[in-house]
Amino acid sequence: MEKERRFFNVAELRTSMDGAHQPFIEGHAAVFNQPSLEIFPFAPGWREVIRPGAFATAIKTDDVRALINHNDDRLIGRVSNRTLMLEEDDVGLKVRIFPPDTSEARDLLTLIRGRYISQMSFGFRVAEDGEEIDRAGKLRAIKTIQSLYDVSPVTQPAYPTTDVGLRGRFAAEDPFDPEKIKTESLARAEMRKEIINRAQTYLSQRRISYGLRY
Repeated sequence: MEKERRFFNVAELRTSMDGAHQPFIEGHAAVFNQPSLEIFPFAPGWREVIRPGAFATAIKTDDVRALINHNDDRLIGRVSNRTLMLEEDDVGLKVRIFPPDTSEARDLLTLIRGRYISQMSFGFRVAEDGEEIDRAGKLRAIKTIQSLYDVSPVTQPAYPTTDVGLRGRFAAEDPFDPEKIKTESLARAEMRKEIINRAQTYLSQRRISYGLRY
């Protein structure tokens, strides 16, 4: 079986109000028993479901990475250093990513907060006997995943249900409020503008005091 990828829509986004702790990304990279959208362009009408237990072995053995858009150069978490935690729950494959304090990771958090990115995906390989095919119903059921390579926030959906969010490690959660985010963003922009103006005024005064010209 070849390496495959599946994409999920996001049903919910939440972000922590507590700035004292590093935020993390949390949600489900896969949901159980929920039919996907059509997944094979060469075979119209075919859909797919993932059965409970499909990830049980892989999440115990594989050093899974968290990536952005499945790009190996955009690493934001890894099982082996405990910045990526995976488990199966009643919903599906639950994911918790503690991204590094890098500019790219901070940009990702901002994009998720603003719902510019609202989907997740995972890269995998199905076990040799890990699927059931219903040709009459055009349905593929995945029972066992042999290898789980990565989970990724992405931009293209294939499943209609999942959830992902941003939360403080020990903080209460707060519903997404676009008006509040807009107000806070404008306030930060005004603050940056004031700081720049003050700096320019200070530098101009210093140049004048030393008899310098631009």
